Amino acid sequence: MNIKHLLNRKAVPYYRKARTSDGGGSFSFDYPVGATGSVDCRKHPAGSKELEIASQMEVRVTHIFYFEATVSLVRGDKFVLGGIDYILQVNLSPSEDEFQKWLVEEVQKGK
Repeated sequence: MNIKHLLNRKAVPYYRKARTSDGGGSFSFDYPVGATGSVDCRKHPAGSKELEIASQMEVRVTHIFYFEATVSLVRGDKFVLGGIDYILQVNLSPSEDEFQKWLVEEVQKGK
């Protein structure tokens, strides 16, 4: 089943943390300045069922994102929509390889 027509957010940039040396033998993980890539997605607020799952997994969740099954994403990837950052927390993909469902946390930025 192709869900591309249901993904209403087009070419959303995402960022994947990269490991960089601090020069002293340690490493830090930071998001790159430029986007890692972009994907189509669908976003909506998390419901009570998703919030309960997030509570059991001890993660904070505010939204649900849907992606095509073929997209390669990992926990911690950051998406930017309308100037707001969203961090992927938990993948709740169904048993059928039709799409990916992610629990996502909206990150508030200070000014």
